[in-house]
Amino acid sequence: MKFKLLVISLITIVVVMFGGCSSGVVVGMSALPDGTIRRSYTIDLDYNELSQKYTDTEIEAIFNISKQYIENYLNNVVEKAKECALANGYVWTPDVTQCITKCEADNKELNIVATIMYSSATFYKLFNEYVSGGSGSGEDSEQEQETQIIEGLFYDKIIFMQTTNPVADDQTIQKIYTDIESDLNAQGINFEFDLSQINLAYDYAMPYTDAQVNRVRSDADEEYVVTEVNTTTGNSYNMKHFVWQYNADGDNTITLYRYSINSVAWYITALILVVLFGAIITIVYYVKKKTTKNTQQANSESIDNNNDNLIM
Repeated sequence: MKFKLLVISLITIVVVMFGGCSSGVVVGMSALPDGTIRRSYTIDLDYNELSQKYTDTEIEAIFNISKQYIENYLNNVVEKAKECALANGYVWTPDVTQCITKCEADNKELNIVATIMYSSATFYKLFNEYVSGGSGSGEDSEQEQETQIIEGLFYDKIIFMQTTNPVADDQTIQKIYTDIESDLNAQGINFEFDLSQINLAYDYAMPYTDAQVNRVRSDADEEYVVTEVNTTTGNSYNMKHFVWQYNADGDNTITLYRYSINSVAWYITALILVVLFGAIITIVYYVKKKTTKNTQQANSESIDNNNDNLIM
């Protein structure tokens, strides 16, 4: 199985089994302030929802199968990262530099959190190129796009990232469903799959200060800021998150952008407005002056007529 398929299988593995409003999966990509890259996979299963379809024994089996798939994926990432490091002249030190994986599972809360930490954006990019064979179709090929500029009259729209939501792959989701269905059927567990019920989201995060400085905007379904703590240094920092929900029946394009003001256009427009305003003021002034003069002349003629009438 190709590595890309393994990546997508992790982010869809549980979703295809537990479609619904409560249970869901959030796939995360964070560029941390110290330069490290974090991939995260958070799976929250709703017991009340699952208990309407499965027994407690079946729910436990489903949870364990899900956890095992994720652990297998993390092990695969470590092996691939090691291959990448050795093939590119790195000294492999997984506990310190290249790639660290972690999976935490709470059986009581039916929650699984998996994280992969890459030592730097440089190694992360190299790793993506390695696993994709240089095709640019690794875990996050959208991060390698060049900045696009859409020119406008008063504003230019600068696009940092525009791509299809990484979690939106209907064909792969369906394939993974078939694979998992076979595993569950082997344990006597049957379930129904409906792509439209999938509750799946992609969460991209960057340092809040970077988002402020670059005036980053998005078409995300949700934005929020969370404070994190560097476990090594103890320093805290804020991360700005942009979350896009997977839409089975709609557009799954995700975009990060900012607006840049065209100063020349605004300056010329301001000059034109000043000239127009000045012209209007001048016209009003002369019209008013003429009106006043005509009024005074009319009043003067009226007074003269009245005096002539009195003399007569």
